[in-house]
Amino acid sequence: MRRENSGACPSGIDSQCSVALSHSSHSPHLSHTPKPAAPQPAMDREAFFALAARVFGVARCEIDEATEYESIPGWDSVNHLRLVMETEREFGVRYPLERIPSMKTLRDFLA
Repeated sequence: MRRENSGACPSGIDSQCSVALSHSSHSPHLSHTPKPAAPQPAMDREAFFALAARVFGVARCEIDEATEYESIPGWDSVNHLRLVMETEREFGVRYPLERIPSMKTLRDFLA
């Protein structure tokens, strides 16, 4: 089933858009309903603090739950994202993208 070019697709890829549109409206296995969030695994707090200390280049005893973003020289925007990525990789947790900028203390990573 080919749709006429309505101007919505750039020239030259109208057939690709038409196929995608026709398949998406008739395929029951395609769904835009988000899956419910899987429960987050429990994170070992001490292992998390050891990871954070390593990322920020400080001794473990220099940080705790109340440590805030930019309160230590090593916690800048780059290491903030690095801590997010390494925590997700190491502990199997997933932080929603919209939550990451508001994570201002190490406590926020544990919540």
